[in-house]
Parts: sequence; structure tokens; C-alpha cells
Amino acid sequence: MRVLVAPDSFKGSLAADDAARALARGWLARRPGDEVRLLPLADAAREPSTRSPPPGPTANAGR
Repeated sequence: MRVLVAPDSFKGSLAADDAARALARGWLARRPGDEVRLLPLADAAREPSTRSPPPGPTANAGR
């Protein structure tokens, strides 16, 4: 299965890219054979992005 993880930030808790990685790790813990791509979203007015999203598929998503 192909999965796109595209969260916004968790205001005051996690940046969008950190949230995306955490969600992907959780998904892959249960379904390690799935292809997971990260596309963290951010409203530039609220949370300017300081990091770029990872390129291409993230088969391990930081595992």
C-alpha cells in the first residue's frame, strides 16, 4: 500500500515535519512493507518551514 503522510503542525508541540516522521514511524511499525511518503504542510504565516521535506520515498521513515 502507498501512504501519504501530510500533517500540519501540532501548534506548540511539534513542527509539521516532526509530526510527519512520527506518524510514518507509527504506521511502519504495524505495516513495514508499505511505501510511506512524507509531505509536511505548514502555513508560512504561522510556522515558517526551516527544513525541507525529505526527498523521494521514505521506506524506513527514520526507523
